[in-house]
Amino acid sequence: MLAAIVKRELIDHLISLRFGLALVLIVGLMVLNALGFVGGSYEFRRDHYLQQVQAEQEVGRSNAQRGLWKLILHSGQKYIYKKPSPLMFCAVGANDALPERLWTPSWQAEYGGTKFYDPFPLIYWDINGIWAPKASQLMKSRAIDWVFIIGSLLSLMALLFTFDAFIGEKERGTLKLVMAQSIPRHTLLLGKFLGAMLALAIVLGLAIVVNLLIVIALSQINLGLVEAGRLLGMVGLALLYLACFVGLGLWVSIRS
Repeated sequence: MLAAIVKRELIDHLISLRFGLALVLIVGLMVLNALGFVGGSYEFRRDHYLQQVQAEQEVGRSNAQRGLWKLILHSGQKYIYKKPSPLMFCAVGANDALPERLWTPSWQAEYGGTKFYDPFPLIYWDINGIWAPKASQLMKSRAIDWVFIIGSLLSLMALLFTFDAFIGEKERGTLKLVMAQSIPRHTLLLGKFLGAMLALAIVLGLAIVVNLLIVIALSQINLGLVEAGRLLGMVGLALLYLACFVGLGLWVSIRS
């Protein structure tokens, strides 16, 4: 009986106008997100990061050739550079608000003709990072990433899919026919929940597949096992997040 309810709810969602609009909107935004990432500054940031790290390594080798004491004083990197994430298209967050590097200067003082050195000073922010806009500027713009698409738009679609799950059938008179079949209420509720979740999972799955195909095909990004694990974790959290909104929509429908 539960499988029949889930199948009926899923078919109702698939042939509805809401599902078509959700599919077009979410897939379209995922395509826009992928194209923005491919044509954005990730490859430039990655090349810039590699160049800066290589320059720091060259300085370290030069200090090693000049003597052991020079190597000890400057054993650490003068700058620590932030490595750009290959998953920036998933969640930008406050990445652009962080500086591109940290400065680690060696401390030196002289007392009574004796010099004192501390090659391990505290790290502080380098405010001259080339990618460090003000927080007020970040608040005025919103990146179209997975967090925005799923957290703001797809969650709204979850509410639209379920807010009239019971009240709609009650107004059409079909709820009495369903309840006349001696179906337990929890079975009916679970069937509507699973049907809505499957419809949302289809939208999310298609959107993510199209997004990743564009990113992998048009960029030089290499997604390894670590990145794949993180992507699976994001998808799992997204489904859990959507389940909360599906439950909220069903609760609203029951209380209406």
